[in-house]
Amino acid sequence: MITKGGKSPGWSAESQARWRTAGELLEAGHYEQVIEFLHEAQVACEGAGDAILAHTLDAARRICLACSQYRDEIEWHEQAREQADQREHESRQQLHTILDLISERGALETQKRQKGLLDTPTVETSPPGRGLPNLRERPSLGQRIWALLGREPSLRSPVQEPPIASVEGPALLSAEKAETPAVPLLMPEREASTVAPVEKEKQREQTQPLLVVYCLGPFRVYQDDQPVKDWPSSKGKAIFKYLFTHRKHPVVKEVLMELFWPGVRPDAARNNLNVAIYGLRQALRRDRPSYSHVLFQDDCYLPNPDLEIWVDCEAFMEHYAAAQDLERREELAAAMREYRVAEALYQGEFMEEDRYEDWPTRQRKRLRDDYLSLLDRLSRYYFEQGDCAACVTACDKMLTVDTCCEEAHRRLMRCYCRQGQPYLALRQYHLCVERLRDELDAFPSQEITDFYEQIRSRGTA
Repeated sequence: MITKGGKSPGWSAESQARWRTAGELLEAGHYEQVIEFLHEAQVACEGAGDAILAHTLDAARRICLACSQYRDEIEWHEQAREQADQREHESRQQLHTILDLISERGALETQKRQKGLLDTPTVETSPPGRGLPNLRERPSLGQRIWALLGREPSLRSPVQEPPIASVEGPALLSAEKAETPAVPLLMPEREASTVAPVEKEKQREQTQPLLVVYCLGPFRVYQDDQPVKDWPSSKGKAIFKYLFTHRKHPVVKEVLMELFWPGVRPDAARNNLNVAIYGLRQALRRDRPSYSHVLFQDDCYLPNPDLEIWVDCEAFMEHYAAAQDLERREELAAAMREYRVAEALYQGEFMEEDRYEDWPTRQRKRLRDDYLSLLDRLSRYYFEQGDCAACVTACDKMLTVDTCCEEAHRRLMRCYCRQGQPYLALRQYHLCVERLRDELDAFPSQEITDFYEQIRSRGTA
């Protein structure tokens, strides 16, 4: 608190120290703490009847709020510049390579002209229907450029030029137009959308937005295939994460206030929440200005129920549950397919950038445990099928998540022995011993130790 007993802040030594602290917080860029400080001072002045100073403090608070939003904008633009610099570098390297290829072709044609071999084909094509050049001959310039851009030329129009890659984001061409040369994208995707026909834009506005949310690994959001990047504040982004991963139940506003502004006075927390929600709505409305993504009903916030939403962690749990159900029905092949789909969806820990936040902890642990369980089931299946390479890969993934998983160490030892590499099995045992000792101050089980001794004595298992 700034003052006690509702008195206007004076110029006592304690008061001056508090204002100096506020200045230091401001200099350090801790805007949220300064906003809270100014708000408390404003309330104190209003209680003391000092309306002029209260209005001044309110103006200062609003300016500080603007500073916070400007800082977030600066961070976004810095990230955007880094990404643009990287794309420019990659494109420049591609361009240099193409120019080198063209220069090389000119030199080759000059040599052929001098030798009277200009009409000699540079590549022998495969028989019709196969569509691949004879790899024993030198590829043509067009084929090498196609390979450089990661594309293959169309068989229908072998002389067409390869399309220029999009600057960023999802592909702009439909599957039916994939063989048509693309027009180079010379503007950011957000600006490119403004050149779409008016009727198409009206039709899009009449449909529900499609949100795709990635929570496993790096956090990403796409709306109608376009990335959502302009988050006005970190708090707005954090509230989005919470609301859209708990969207089956409306969230009371006091829960959000306590979760994201713990220990802050209720009126200040409520004001901060309103600002964060406003910024969140603005971020989602950049491409959908007339749509309400976040609703407020009965003192609760919730995502619009009409939104079409796909969340990777929900899809992971659905496929994992489907695999378990199929396995209970003894449909093993179908169950393994579902396990593999779930494994592909798990690209990292749940909300990995929010490692020090409390609210994702329980769901992060549950998803992590399910991921380890499915990897254990897949690795056992691969081992039983004699696919040691796949089993080794699955066990390595298990140890990436839990370095002390003794079962993964033991299964790797068995795979190495089956592959005729007992020395790798011995090395794996020593690695298991080190990990258990360093992280858990524990010893390996008698089972894996006996297996180790068996390998040492016989060289096989």
